[in-house]
Amino acid sequence: YGEFDELVTRCLAQIKNRYPFIHLVLLGAYTSNKYKKQLPVGFDNMLYPFDGKAIYWRSAIPKTNEYAIDHCNFLITYVWHDGSNASKFLAYARKKEAKENGFHIILFIQFVEEVT
Repeated sequence: YGEFDELVTRCLAQIKNRYPFIHLVLLGAYTSNKYKKQLPVGFDNMLYPFDGKAIYWRSAIPKTNEYAIDHCNFLITYVWHDGSNASKFLAYARKKEAKENGFHIILFIQFVEEVT
């Protein structure tokens, strides 16, 4: 869990070294001080889009993911399971892609085939 996030973070940090005008913003889902983290190395800022708003904890990550899709130009995602949350957000992003010119999805898919 989280391996893809770490891989993307390392790749973006390398790209940022080459293109210093790129800013990396860590998006946080939980606004409670209990869950707030220190800014990791390589990131320029941290954003809690629902800070100060009452968001049910079970919907915090899905709402944060939708916020990210609504506020980005490129989405890098990895879907390994058709019924996963990642696949739900991919469907949400594809709706945005169909409506907006200039929004791009970079998709890594690995569906595990069932062996019988």
